Amino acid sequence: MLIKKIENKIKSLVRIRTYRMFQLRFVDRKWYVERLLLPLSNDHHDMYQRIHQLYWLNLHDFPDLVSGQTFNEKVQWLKLFDQDPRMVNLTDKLLLKQHVNQTLGAQHVPKTLHICDRFDDIPFDSLPDQFVIKPNHDSGSVRFVHNKHNFPKLSYRWRINRAMSRTFGLKGGEWQYWPIHRKLFVEEMLPFDDGSPPSDYKFHCSNGRVLWLQYIFDRGHQTKEVITDRNGRVMGVQFDHKMTPVYEFQRPDNWDEMIVIAEKLAADFKYVRVDLYNCQGRLLVGEMTFTPLNGCYKSEGNHVLGQLLQFDRSTFLPPISDRYLPGNAVTGRPLP
Repeated sequence: MLIKKIENKIKSLVRIRTYRMFQLRFVDRKWYVERLLLPLSNDHHDMYQRIHQLYWLNLHDFPDLVSGQTFNEKVQWLKLFDQDPRMVNLTDKLLLKQHVNQTLGAQHVPKTLHICDRFDDIPFDSLPDQFVIKPNHDSGSVRFVHNKHNFPKLSYRWRINRAMSRTFGLKGGEWQYWPIHRKLFVEEMLPFDDGSPPSDYKFHCSNGRVLWLQYIFDRGHQTKEVITDRNGRVMGVQFDHKMTPVYEFQRPDNWDEMIVIAEKLAADFKYVRVDLYNCQGRLLVGEMTFTPLNGCYKSEGNHVLGQLLQFDRSTFLPPISDRYLPGNAVTGRPLP
């Protein structure tokens, strides 16, 4: 595992160096051409560079920002021209809980057991035997504690502290994460199914309407994915290349309620993914994600689902990402 990580790090450094040596000049020329075709200003330049380096390192290509039709290209367009300040508080997992509580009701929010600044501040003695530890400002750092008397505490401390020390999404231009005031919180453990975390219902929405569902289950056991349309019909495409595609799906009894919740939260956004858990009929909001996989999908779903994602590209918001860069950060404030 360690050797593999070192190899990947070396490959990444080589790719970055190659990009800077051979591709950066091309990106500079692309910038000057696209300034004639897109509402680009000097305040977009930093984000533009981050997007092109990300795209080249992950996909060995550059995005068509003028008329691109893939999901990936549209996410990159949104990162440049749809920088809505509301996204910061909705990306913050703790402030999202406040928003869901006010918008839908407390019954749709997993219970928060404790909030603190550091792993060592967690009061393990006063917590139940099982719980989940989450940083509020990033993605992928969740840690499940199934038995507080017997879990890899040192490993968890190292991983959580590492997550708390970094600005998530900095290299790839996920600006909405940068200004989040970092907190650590402990949340109730939702029921597991045959050793796997609860299944994810990820509703991809545009302008307040569900376009497709990405249903993810069996996490940690050859993680599986099903893609359906808004009516629950299997579409027969793969979206996340890291998951095993499955082509069967049964709509839950509360499907219509799930659609209503997703669309209510997604209102007024050109694109957002709303993640729900369906725990024995209890519908809970997990996250709202504006840049899934940072727009770097490698499967055919990138093309097929990108065709479904249609929004108005003649309207745009002024860029604000520069003022959120570390060292010039604006701290996210609670939603009114």
